[in-house]
Amino acid sequence: RKRKEYEKKDLSTLLPACVSSWETHSNSSLKHKYFFDYYPYGTYKDNASDSMWNTWRIVWHFKNDPDKNVTSFEHRSALMTVTQLVENALRSAFGAKTEYLTLVCLTASTQRKTELRYKDFAEQLCKNLNMNNAYPHIKVIEGGSAKHDGGDGSRRVSYDQYFFNGKYVVLFDDVRTTGHSL
Repeated sequence: RKRKEYEKKDLSTLLPACVSSWETHSNSSLKHKYFFDYYPYGTYKDNASDSMWNTWRIVWHFKNDPDKNVTSFEHRSALMTVTQLVENALRSAFGAKTEYLTLVCLTASTQRKTELRYKDFAEQLCKNLNMNNAYPHIKVIEGGSAKHDGGDGSRRVSYDQYFFNGKYVVLFDDVRTTGHSL
């Protein structure tokens, strides 16, 4: 019980220390961890290695885009892979302190794509790590077009500001490129 009281009192120091070894993106001071080098498909598809193809498949299947004919099996397999990678990284970094964290998945271009991509992932990860799940508290209220489809990535998003008061947040995005969405 005393450990819990100490931890709660000093979370603003303890939690950042947990990720001190993580990388800092060139566009911000945010610490981050990534799992795959993701190369732009259009640029590298003709000279791609097996590793690049495997990474593309995991990402595409995780995204669960209905326009890409992803099967339920392919999505579940990628979902399990990504959930396990993220769970292991967070458990390794934070240990039991994951209970003080709130998972925020950065939204996709529309609410439907956000749901297909992140709803099951967020529920499973938060259940496994006893984390707060912010998924139900963020909504895309006006969709946009995805950058990789030639759009500007803009969309209007609504956040339940009361839910986030006093929360320590871990951001999750499916692909790291410029860091702009962070």
